[in-house]
Amino acid sequence: MILMVRVMNSKRTDNIAIDTNIFVHLLDSDKGNQIERLLFRLQKEGTRLICDKKGRIVGEYSQKIIQQFKVQEHPDYTDLIDYWLDRDADNLKISVNHVDSLCKQITKNLKADKKTIDRIFVYVAFKANRTLITNDRSGIIDKDSKIKDGERRLALLKIARLEKANSANIYDSQEAYDKIFKS
Repeated sequence: MILMVRVMNSKRTDNIAIDTNIFVHLLDSDKGNQIERLLFRLQKEGTRLICDKKGRIVGEYSQKIIQQFKVQEHPDYTDLIDYWLDRDADNLKISVNHVDSLCKQITKNLKADKKTIDRIFVYVAFKANRTLITNDRSGIIDKDSKIKDGERRLALLKIARLEKANSANIYDSQEAYDKIFKS
């Protein structure tokens, strides 16, 4: 059902950027069921990840997710994690150009956070003109943890539009879930 992916990305696609914290929150009892349904639905539709060509996103996944799943037993999620973290999968790989206008503007907006991987997640999603799903409220969605209005996300999306990435978007897991299951 490509309709669901079209709603999220505003065009037909089978690629999406997913922040590491989405997989980590899969184990959170408050968000786990909703994230599980979201990831299974995206998997069922054949959606693949957007990653960077240098492998920093895959490295982040390996370091934070695979290790966590090795330490804790989660047999219910084995197939799900195997699908999303398959190194041989046909993922979309984007070259990150740290000196282009898009990267400079993202860096300027996320510099207080200082996490390069956050900038890379945003960059690859915008460069591919696709959606990023993240639960990073303080780093990507909101300007700081005291402001809960999506101020940073709005600034980032404005940059995307200026760079002609008109279909790019940023959703948290609940918003992504709602887009898929309520459309």
